[in-house]
Amino acid sequence: MRRTKIEAEQTRQALLDAAEAVFWIKGVTRTTLNDIARAAGTTRGAIYHHFRGKADLLNALLDRRRFPQEEELARNAADKTVDPLDALHAICRSALELLAADKARQRLLAIMMHRCESLGELQKLADRRREEILRSRELFVRLLTRAAEAGSLSPNWPPRIAALTLHSVMIGLCDQWLRHPRSFDLRREGVGSLQSLFASFEAHAPAKARCI
Repeated sequence: MRRTKIEAEQTRQALLDAAEAVFWIKGVTRTTLNDIARAAGTTRGAIYHHFRGKADLLNALLDRRRFPQEEELARNAADKTVDPLDALHAICRSALELLAADKARQRLLAIMMHRCESLGELQKLADRRREEILRSRELFVRLLTRAAEAGSLSPNWPPRIAALTLHSVMIGLCDQWLRHPRSFDLRREGVGSLQSLFASFEAHAPAKARCI
């Protein structure tokens, strides 16, 4: 029984690996379940044993490659003992550094950003993921509001505007780097851009970058 469960999990992971590879080459909407089955060396029946369809496969891929910073962001938004600016800066910085180092996450994020084309059957999944992105922005708002209440956020930055700007910078850096990875160094210039933005958030030291 244990061997059967291990083999079943190995098959599931092989299907996810195959789906990720084919989505990258053909795009999500142009990929068929037969394409994925052939790439995995199995059958459509094996796919349906583990997944309800292509949308379920993509959702499982996204869950497998989630950034650990997502959970850390939620924890810090709920923890009023942490320094909100330090915590938010550290989370955003570590997310960029992880993306720069992790080829698998790079490929999956590029699939979601650049290879989903017309979504069709995947629209519900895209809507759900969009809601998650908006929730993360609201967590930015909560942390930056706490910073404002503590007097550590510059009055030049209303919390919601600061959150929108930070969120847009993070998405923009990831998008542009994934499109043209040789155009700039995500670890050095991307993180440097982030550091400059957080320096402008500082209430009492506008020209001083925060140290992590």
